[in-house]
Order: sequence, then structure tokens, then C-alpha cells
Amino acid sequence: MGEGFVLTREQSYPLAHDLTYTWSEQWFVTRSHSLRKRQQATLTRRLERTETELRRLRPKEGETAAVFSQRVDKVLGKRGVADYFLVKVQESILIRKHYLKPGRPGVNTPYELESSSRLSLSLQRQEALIAQAMQLAGWRIHVSNAAPQHLSLTDSVRYYRDEWLVERGFHRFKKGSLPALPLYLQLPERIRGLMLLLLIALQALTLLEFVASRSLTGSGQAIAGLVPGNPKMKTERPSAERLLAAFDKLHLLITQSDRAVAATLVESLTPLQLFILELLHLSPSIFDLGSVFVPP
Repeated sequence: MGEGFVLTREQSYPLAHDLTYTWSEQWFVTRSHSLRKRQQATLTRRLERTETELRRLRPKEGETAAVFSQRVDKVLGKRGVADYFLVKVQESILIRKHYLKPGRPGVNTPYELESSSRLSLSLQRQEALIAQAMQLAGWRIHVSNAAPQHLSLTDSVRYYRDEWLVERGFHRFKKGSLPALPLYLQLPERIRGLMLLLLIALQALTLLEFVASRSLTGSGQAIAGLVPGNPKMKTERPSAERLLAAFDKLHLLITQSDRAVAATLVESLTPLQLFILELLHLSPSIFDLGSVFVPP
């Protein structure tokens, strides 16, 4: 559950020859109550842990104020809460007499002055900034140039929640199972051809995931055995890469005669592989290649 409202703004950008490009934007301002609670709880934990760590921080022997301040800044930067604390490293100089002769010193006993420094840390929360961050928790702003009749506030929230599906495809093109880089092609038509093949492959992977997830959701089941090192881990949304990896290292025995070529699956399909085929509404007979007649 949440709340939100829409702002409409006119934007413009100057072009060459005294021309200006103008367009209308919708600003979808939304707040998720569940996200607000998570963000507030997260910020509270970060503040408490940072404050505890800083109060336990002690200067090392012979450490200068500059070096000690660097260690303090490192603690603040580690959790990103530097703006919420007012921290001061104070250095006090202690001067004492060091008598040069043994025994009880007198008025005329020679001495020399020795100085030593002592570092201390003062810590104070910036309560006004913390309160402001707590108040802003859960708010988001989405901007679109789509017309109001084409994109409503409800639609914008729904599309944003499903954005990870689109981003996942981009990730597959960048560093995933369908990498487009490094790109060694130079001719534009070859680049377009490569991207077309990758898009077709992406559609195949996406369809495979959709069918498997729909089957699992419809039957109220979950699938296990797909995660290496954790065979008991179950999921209702298996990735296409994990499903295909379950069929890795299958071998075909190919025999050839003068008139035919036959291919036989060496291994028997495992229960997990049979279950995956059932989820995808495929028959195990797809691995029964049989004999192919070779004309003379």
C-alpha cells in the first residue's frame, strides 16, 4: 500500500538557430509504506552501528590527529552516514617536568619540560538531518514524457515494479549468458544481424522462464536441485540458465551406415530433467532422435 500524486511540467531545451525544443513531462511522486519502514529501519541500524564503532575507537600510540581523523572518516564513509554525525577530533597537549637528577626534587633541581598529546573524540548526532531522512523515506519520483492518457500513476508503479525484467535482459547482453561485448564486428549490417540473433535468443530464454514459472505457480510447487552446492534450495522462479544447465553433459551416440544415421542418448534422463521437461510441456521423446535416412 502507498500514496502518490502526479505533477505535470513543461520542459525546454535550446537548439541551434534560436530554436527551442519543448516537451511535457509527468512527475509521478509515490511513497511505499513498506519501503518506508525498510529504509527507516536500515538507517536506524546504520546509525547505531556507526555510533557504537566510533565510541569504541581509540587512538593508537603515537598516532597523530590527522591519521586518527582519517580512521574516523573511514568508519563514517563505510555506512554512508557522514552527514548525520557531527564529529570532532580534539588534541590536548600535556606538559610535565622531567627532573634530571634522582631523588626528591627541590626548588633548584634542574629539569626539562616534556610535552605529550592526547586525542579525544566527540560525537553528536545531527537530529534534524536524521529526522528529515526519516520523513523522506519511501518516496520516489518517476519521470516520463508519456501523455496522461497513455500512462497513469497506477500504470507507472506497475511498470516500475516490472522494470527488473527489462534490466535483466540488458544484463544478459552485458555480462550474462548472451554477451554482446566485446564486439569485433565493424559493418553495421553485421552488428544488426548479431543483435537480432541475440534478441531471438533472449526471447527464447524469457519464454522458457515464463512457461516454467507459470507451471510451478499453477501447481503450487517449487523446484529444487538447480543450485550448485545447495541441492535442497527451492524456487518458484527458476532462471533459464539454471534450467538449461541441468541438461549439461548429455552425450549422443551417433552411428552411421551407408543408408542411415542414428543418434541415441547415452544417459538416462534424471528425475530432475524429466520434471523440467514436464514443466515446459515437452515430451522426453525429443531426445529420441531415431534414424535418419540418407538418400544414395
